[in-house]
Amino acid sequence: MGSIETHNPLISDYEPAEVIHNTSAIINNIFIKTKRPYWAEKFEWFFERRWRSTIMLMSLDFIGVWLGIIAAVYYSDITIGVSEPFKYYIYSWITYNIFLFLYIFLKNGYSQIKDRRPEEEMAIVVIGNILAICFALSTNFIIRNEIVFSRHILLLAFILSLCTILILRFVLREILRKLWQYGLARENVLIVGYSAKNVKWFLEHLMIQRYSGFNIVGYLSRKGSSSKNKLRYMGGLEKLSEIIISKKIDKVFFALDKYSDESHQILIEKLEECGKHKIPAMIISHIFNEFNFTLSMDGYSSIFAIDRRVPAYSKLWFRFIKRSMDIVGSLFFLITTLPIWLGVIIAIKIGDGGPVFFKHRLVGKNGKIFYVLKFRTMVLNAQEIINGNQKLLEEFKKNYKLKNDPRITPIGKWLRKTSLDEMPQFINILKGEMSLVGPRPVREAELDRYGDFTPERCKMRPGLSGFWQVSGRCSTTYEERVEMDKFYLYKCNIWMDLIILLKTPLRVLRGEGAL
Repeated sequence: MGSIETHNPLISDYEPAEVIHNTSAIINNIFIKTKRPYWAEKFEWFFERRWRSTIMLMSLDFIGVWLGIIAAVYYSDITIGVSEPFKYYIYSWITYNIFLFLYIFLKNGYSQIKDRRPEEEMAIVVIGNILAICFALSTNFIIRNEIVFSRHILLLAFILSLCTILILRFVLREILRKLWQYGLARENVLIVGYSAKNVKWFLEHLMIQRYSGFNIVGYLSRKGSSSKNKLRYMGGLEKLSEIIISKKIDKVFFALDKYSDESHQILIEKLEECGKHKIPAMIISHIFNEFNFTLSMDGYSSIFAIDRRVPAYSKLWFRFIKRSMDIVGSLFFLITTLPIWLGVIIAIKIGDGGPVFFKHRLVGKNGKIFYVLKFRTMVLNAQEIINGNQKLLEEFKKNYKLKNDPRITPIGKWLRKTSLDEMPQFINILKGEMSLVGPRPVREAELDRYGDFTPERCKMRPGLSGFWQVSGRCSTTYEERVEMDKFYLYKCNIWMDLIILLKTPLRVLRGEGAL
């Protein structure tokens, strides 16, 4: 893993040409900045080896744990007058720290941070801290058989430690994302094989997640492609070891097509070759890599079994927790945002005196039609404007969005930029028509764009926010939005929802993707 040349994009080209067309958004999204700041080049050192990342993460966790207890002790003394010597908590917090380290280590949470999605990171840290505080309390009561500390301080210390660790780890993830933008700390990846269809799937999968940690140096195949703008052809399969060494390859992806006994033997040989170089090898396959299937090995027969994945949304406990979050969250936001509601209502009325709310006919769970509420952001004759302009109508039918929409009022532009126009949707959430997090709300006419995925997509309530909203929003193509909805439905869990909810206000404040 290391820096890359600034002229080297993720994709130079690959056959067929449609692969380039469908993945051009990736190139634009991870455009490498040519001017690298001094701090970025130095910080890359921490991500170049696993042991360095492990030490860095353990150090951050250590800092987070002890900042939490120190802040809790002194804050309690200053604010509520609960004054106890810091030494009372040292033994319990050492126990807390040791157990936390052990749990995170066993969960592989000290491997390189780029190898985990954000929701996995959050789950490991939160569960680890909860178990650590329980273990620390149990140890204190059973072994030391004494209670010498304030429960208020202990609870506050736990909350502060947990929040500090999460903040430090996610700041680190943001730093790593910045390094990728400068072409630093990225993994050199080699593709072995010639299945353009599988490579296309692989690149699109990275694209919808906005993952830019790979630098694809080229591909090996029996013969190169004659088409223009292709990934760099590095030679035949026999050059695998040579390329791994000369290009400092970090990972190898196999994209074989027309699988046969011959290709199977080649695959085994090349996998063993990667093993000799201690390079991770991964197989890109539609069979193995489908969202809704899992691959496991039978313990007795040593035969791989492919099982249909049971999505979280079909599980009763997930639906119960998600609905509880919706009710509590919508009530909280409705109550706390009342002053903002009054301000927006007055502004709309002063603007043109028209209706405050706009009802939008959309498709809900199980295909049921409902009317989503929004603050009105368009002029009163909005439909006439778009029907009277063929160019605008064609653009609208393409993505159901307009880049420079002439129908939007001055106050409407600000409401959309800040996403305040969507506040009334908390009423829809409270009524059970929507969820805080879910797939993108769509019109009936848009369902055809989802194809065979339509029945599956309608099994969840549409969301006020979602994977699409925090991954580019209106700056994405419609095809990307469909894939993002599919990704969310098959990968969703409570931790992913929490990550999306935390990201949403940050995206809103930055105005990312808003029209």
